[in-house]
Amino acid sequence: MHKSTAAGEAAQARPEPRPSAPFADRVARWLSLHGLSLLLWSISLGALFAVWYFGTKYRVDFFIRFTNIPTPTEVFAKILEVNKSAKYMVNIGISVRRILSGFCIAIIVAVPMGLLIGRYRAARDLLLPACEVLRPIPAIAWVPMSIMLWPSNEISIVFITFLGSFFPILLNTVHGVTALDPVLLRAGRCLGANEARMFWHVILPGALPHIFTGFAVGMGVAWRTRSGVGMGRGARGQKWLCGGAEALNCSRRRLRDGGRLEPAPARPVPAPGSLWGRPWTGRQKGAPGLRRSGTGA
Repeated sequence: MHKSTAAGEAAQARPEPRPSAPFADRVARWLSLHGLSLLLWSISLGALFAVWYFGTKYRVDFFIRFTNIPTPTEVFAKILEVNKSAKYMVNIGISVRRILSGFCIAIIVAVPMGLLIGRYRAARDLLLPACEVLRPIPAIAWVPMSIMLWPSNEISIVFITFLGSFFPILLNTVHGVTALDPVLLRAGRCLGANEARMFWHVILPGALPHIFTGFAVGMGVAWRTRSGVGMGRGARGQKWLCGGAEALNCSRRRLRDGGRLEPAPARPVPAPGSLWGRPWTGRQKGAPGLRRSGTGA
């Protein structure tokens, strides 16, 4: 009897579950918190598309020229058209695979190296100078070296994508370690943490915001690097597809203008040692020289 009375009192004392708020109230609460941000996002994107739409509709040609730019409707229709092509999706998938491969390799190499460089002075003096020498070299300048270094075209593309992601991730990781509050390091030492525990429980969590910033920047650079570097005729992917579309558009333009699709005239091969084969030494009399654009000669 006593047990049943205690159970009844406990059931009465237990608070009843609050009824869930209606969907309309939750939407109103979300809009009250994020409504201003949503409005500003809409204004920003709407202004961008408004400039694009009206500039292409009225063919604005005042310093900024919209005469040759397609309208948003044409671009959207073309997106729907190319997405129906299996070849388009296959090439996009190849480009995504290459970018993710280079990006993941950059993470595996750059994050541990950045932690070591940021933590130990000896590692910084040993590794950072070489990285700073290689970092300003643009991706397009690595193309000939990549072709000579690696055995296949696929590895060369992944290598260049890796370089595009590696340096942003490395520098942001180094900055995250060096910007760590020294109080956290001293607290970890006072609590008896060894070097491995310091890395895992103090340094890595403290540097994670900067590391993820490096991930975001590195992914963007990897996409731009992949889009700007073409690696030969046998390399499928987004860049190869864009190059094929450009050649097709040039052919269509020549047909539209009444021209015939003819191969470009072959240039005669200069004799070895002739001044014609070395235009920087001057023009040889009677031999054609370099034609300068805009001079008409």
